Amino acid sequence: MSWPRWMGWLLLSLPGLGLTWGWLGGGTEVEELLHVSGETSGRLLILTLAITPLIRLLPTWRLPRWLLKHRRALGVASFGYAVLHTVIYGVEEGWLHELLAPAIAAGWLALVAMAFPGLTSNDMSARWLRRWWKPVQRVSYATAVLTAAHWLLLDGAWGPVLVHFVPLALLEAYRVARRSG
Repeated sequence: MSWPRWMGWLLLSLPGLGLTWGWLGGGTEVEELLHVSGETSGRLLILTLAITPLIRLLPTWRLPRWLLKHRRALGVASFGYAVLHTVIYGVEEGWLHELLAPAIAAGWLALVAMAFPGLTSNDMSARWLRRWWKPVQRVSYATAVLTAAHWLLLDGAWGPVLVHFVPLALLEAYRVARRSG
C-alpha cells in the first residue's frame, strides 16, 4: 500500500489535534489529556523500536517493511506527543511541579533523551551528523527505559508497563540473540 507522506503525517497528528482541541476548549479533563498523550507517545516509541526486530522475526511479512518506510514519522510523532504531554503538564501543573519526584524526573529525563533523536530525524541532520546520526538515534532505547520507569513510578502498577514494554524487550532480546548467534 503506497500513499503520500503527508497522509501518514496527517493520520499521526489527528489524535494530537483532537487532544489539543479538547484541552483548549476545556471539554476534556486534564488527567485524561495527560494519560492519552503520554500513552500515545509511549506506544509510538515502542512501535518505532520494534520495527527492525519484527522484520528479522517475520522476514516475509509486508507490515514490518511498510512500517520501516514510515519509521521516521512514527518516531517524530512519538516525540511530538511527548512534547504535547509535557506542555499540558507544564501549563496545568506548573513546569517544575514535583520536579524531584522520581516519576516526574524520569519523565523529564525521557523527554530530554527523546529530544536528541526527535530533533535529528530529518535528512539535513543525517547529512550533518554523518556517522554519528545512528548513535544519536539509538538514544531512543534509553528513552524507552526512562519512559517505562516514568509510567511505572507514576501509576504504581506493573501491569500496563509489562503489557507495553515486555513485547519490545522480547523482540530486542531476539534481535540481540540472533546477531550474536
